[in-house]
Amino acid sequence: MRRLLFLGPLLCAPRAAWAVQRHTGEGLVAHVIAHVALAGAFGFLGWRVLRDREARGRPLGWGAALFALWSLWALTSHLRPGSWLLARDHLVLVPALWLVWVGLRRMARGEAR
Repeated sequence: MRRLLFLGPLLCAPRAAWAVQRHTGEGLVAHVIAHVALAGAFGFLGWRVLRDREARGRPLGWGAALFALWSLWALTSHLRPGSWLLARDHLVLVPALWLVWVGLRRMARGEAR
């Protein structure tokens, strides 16, 4: 109950939280390179895990593939700010986090499915 009393005023008076930031100059170049490298790494991980066809690793593979998609989506949102759709990158990021968590948990427990 105390948590609700604490969170209530915060939820009733939200402020803008800008997740997409503009980068300029060398910062933009480094950020673009980082997004491309991250997309490549996660894409390769997803491909390798899904190629093995082991059932318990499947969520990890799909989560890695979604992370690669998210990285390219976020890269596009940095280059083309102001787009309502591109600012909704959490629609890909949240399922990616969940799938990676489920896949790692299954692999740690040694579950078959």
